[in-house]
Amino acid sequence: MPFRSRPRARRVLEERRERRVPAGSSTWRSARERPTRPPPPLDNGVAADSFVVLAAVAAAIVVTILVQRGPSYYRVGEDNVESPQVVSSTRPQYTAEAMQAHLQGRVGLECVVQTDGLCTDLRVVDSLDPAGLDEQALAALRQWRFEPGRRNGDPVPVLVNFEFTFTLR
Repeated sequence: MPFRSRPRARRVLEERRERRVPAGSSTWRSARERPTRPPPPLDNGVAADSFVVLAAVAAAIVVTILVQRGPSYYRVGEDNVESPQVVSSTRPQYTAEAMQAHLQGRVGLECVVQTDGLCTDLRVVDSLDPAGLDEQALAALRQWRFEPGRRNGDPVPVLVNFEFTFTLR
């Protein structure tokens, strides 16, 4: 009975030719739904020109706002920026997994000490984390409090790097 399927195969091929579907395509809908003509031009370029002008004005506004606000944080040593001073700190806890694995090493962190003395934008710079020590270091640093960094006597947000060393005794 394999000869019965041949008329159906011919009919499918004819339908594909009518719809201009590629022979290797598994579905005819994707090829049929593709646009055959490019979209019409914008109103003789007037709309395109106004869009370009609008984009340029928006970019100028964003640049102006960023210049007026200044940087979101400073680095110690640049523009008379003094380092924040630690007011209170806690030590990170060793996880049970890390103790069982006798894991030791350093975790490097980076954060921005804000003008209120809190750490924000915490980020792991140098990871040691098969056993959760990165999270422990982040949790400890979130609890630290600082006297904010200063620039010309005024408190400013300062980017600071920290390193926590995990050792077993």
